[in-house]
This record gives sequence, structure tokens and C-alpha cells, in this order.
Amino acid sequence: MNSEFSFKTFIDYVFKWLKDSEYYHFKDEQWDGGSFQEYQPSENEKLQIAIYEELNICAARFRYRDQQDLIWKTDFILNKQENKLSFQLYKEQKEYMDEKRMKLPYFLKLIKDFFQRDGILDIKDKPVIINSENISIISDIILRKVEYEFPIIYITRDKFGTFKIDPNKLAREFKGQAHVLAEENSNIQKLLQKMTDGKNPYLGALEIYYKKATERIYPSQLFKVRSEEERIELIYSVLTNQLTRVAIEDNYSWNELVNKRQKENILELKKELHEKKDYKELAEEYEKAWSASQEENQQLKDNNRVQEEKINSLNERLSSVNQEPLLILGDEEDFYEDEQKAVISEILTDALNKMPEDHKRKKDIIESVLNSNQPKCDLNKKRNELKNFISKTEKWNQVDKNELKKYGLSIKSEHKHIKLVFYDDERYAYAASKTPSDKRGRNNLAKELIHVLYGVGVKKE
Repeated sequence: MNSEFSFKTFIDYVFKWLKDSEYYHFKDEQWDGGSFQEYQPSENEKLQIAIYEELNICAARFRYRDQQDLIWKTDFILNKQENKLSFQLYKEQKEYMDEKRMKLPYFLKLIKDFFQRDGILDIKDKPVIINSENISIISDIILRKVEYEFPIIYITRDKFGTFKIDPNKLAREFKGQAHVLAEENSNIQKLLQKMTDGKNPYLGALEIYYKKATERIYPSQLFKVRSEEERIELIYSVLTNQLTRVAIEDNYSWNELVNKRQKENILELKKELHEKKDYKELAEEYEKAWSASQEENQQLKDNNRVQEEKINSLNERLSSVNQEPLLILGDEEDFYEDEQKAVISEILTDALNKMPEDHKRKKDIIESVLNSNQPKCDLNKKRNELKNFISKTEKWNQVDKNELKKYGLSIKSEHKHIKLVFYDDERYAYAASKTPSDKRGRNNLAKELIHVLYGVGVKKE
């Protein structure tokens, strides 16, 4: 944090953030330099500013109720002694309401020029390109040898050497909120695999590293979201959802700072009361009540920290032990419902049937995978339907062409032979006679097509 970012500058930017927004109603409000001020321009908005001179801390809390009756709270804590700014987001909603994504506050973008460096990384709107010379930056992050205040967004190249999302655009969007790192080329993945014992993301995956957690966004998730803006929105959602679960230190919590001030005020009041005999008994009773509430508060904090440790432990297990699902879909898309799952299931079933009886563990694992991944489509049914249709077809008239579409086939050219194409993908084209007149020829054609298109587990005769 730049040393020029004073309490006054911080508060000025808080007001700029709120006054420039079309959603809020702050107009003439100003800070008068006091240690505590509260502003409420409407019943749905409240801003509180507090100065803690003994701690060299300035804190701001903004509470907003939107049109859907959602309550949003944003806390900013500027600690000049440690030269650090922290923020925390809260959302309150009724259980039956649809989940609404949280976004990082625009205030962070307003003050981005006051940030300088985070460890060895510059805070900038361009990605850090990882090459063979600086590869230790990301390997140290993956292995948890070093941590940064900001989250790390690491983008890998897919099997074609391209990115699923533009690193430059992502870096511009997240300046002052997260660092964006991207591979120079696909060889970096191979180097990292050796350096990190295979813990690195690869083949188009995107990983976000926080101080106590790791989250991976797989290529299939990015592929389902077609536009660049929606992909950035997805990353925003993953990032902020994790940040809202992270507990912060007492000196960076609005509630803890308020409790600290109240405690000091109460201790001062108790001191005065003890000097007056008439109030001594009252002070003793109050002290008992205060001690009881403090014990309860501490118990709640301890329970919260236990739960946080459990979450962190689970995150670590997910990130270090089993980051990948058992199988990851490649770049192929299903031509029909559960096509890929059905093909893989049939391959595994065939392998299971041929497996020796003494391979007990292998058999148990494959059976478990098959039982948990039953495809919705029936390949044998599709084969039989196609075979029955082709074997009865004597010529390729318009009725036949329309019927072929039910099986994903279309006729692309008609000369001496015709070309049958499976789901309009030229990789799966088959030449056939223009007049499959005899029954034997039609049966052979059906067998050929089934072998080419649904060939898993089918012996070509």
C-alpha cells in the first residue's frame, strides 16, 4: 500500500465510490475528522466510519438493502501500522430466495493506483507470463512455499496451445484484486509436473490459489460458458465465494474493533463506578454479566475457528489429494445423450468380462465405477434400429433421407456413390452404393456403418 494513502484519502475514496454510484443516494455527506460518524441518506443505506488512533486503524462499514430485500455489508479496514488494507463481504438473504452472486466492490478498482507490490509480484493490469526462467514463482505457489495477500489466478494452455480465456482481459478485470499468471507455452506444464509431483493444473484448466485454499476450474466448465464475459463472471463467483468463507484477524474485523472499543469504554466506566460506593455493587453485577458474555463470545469464536480449520482441511485434501475427478471429458462433444459415457462404459464392461478372476481389486474398482455411471442411452438398441432400417432400404429417396436423420446420418453428395456423414462431422463419413439393391449388400452396409459409428465391442465380420 502506498504511504500516501492516508486515512483522509481512504475516506474520500469511500465517499467517491458511494456518490458516483447510480444505486446509492450519498450527495453532500462529508467526514468531519471525528473518531466515529454515521450516515444514512435513506432507510436502505448506512455508512459508518471509525478511527482507532491507538491502533492506527481506520474502518468503514457500508450496509445496503437492495430491491430484492437482500442485505449487503462491506467492511474496509485500513491498518497504517502494518500498511495493509483488508475487506470483507457479507450477504444476508432468506432461505427460499435464489442465490445471487457476489461481486468484488468497485471501491477496490478506484484505489488500485495506491497499491504497489505484493511480495515479489507487481500489482498491475497485465498477466505475469510464466516461462522456464521464472517458473519457480508458480511452483512455489503450488507447493505452498510462498503465499501472497492477493489470490493467484493461474491459466494453462489447452491441448491446442491456446487459452480458454484471454489472460490480458482477465488481468485488466482483476487488477488490485488478484494476480493473473499465464503459461508462455505448453512445455511449462511438463516442467511443472516434475517440479510439483503432478499437482499443477494442465490442458486448459484454471486454478485459483488463496492463502488457505485452492480451487480448480476445469476446461469443461469454461467450455460450457460461451462468452468471455460469462467466463469472467464465473471466475468472479468462484473467487468471491471462497473469500467470504475466510475468517480474518481480529484487528481486521469491524465487529472485533467495535467490541474492543466498547470493552475499553466499559473498563473506563467500571473504574469510575468503583470510585463511587453507591455503584460498587452494581459494577460487580455488571462485571459478572460482562464476563459471561465474553466467555460466550469467545466460545463462539473458538467454534468458528474449529469449523474454519475443518473447511481448510477439506480444501487442502481436495486440492492436494484428489483435485481431478476420476475422468475428465476431452474436447469431444456428445452427438447424442451420454454418448461418451456409453462408449466408455461398454469398453470397461468388455474389459471386466475378460479380466481374470484373481484380479479382485481391479474388478471391484471397475464394477464400482460402472455402477455409479450408468449411461442414459442404449448403444445396442441404436445399433439394432440402424441395422433394421438399412437392411430394408432399397433406394435413397426423400423419405429414406428423412429417416436417416433419426440416426444422425445425412447424405452429403450423390454421384456414382453416396457419402453418409454422421452428425455432420466429416471425420465420420462413409461411402455407400447409390442403389443398395440386394439384401446381402444392405446387410453388409449396415454392419459397416455400425462398426464405424457404434463400433465399441462389435466385431467386424
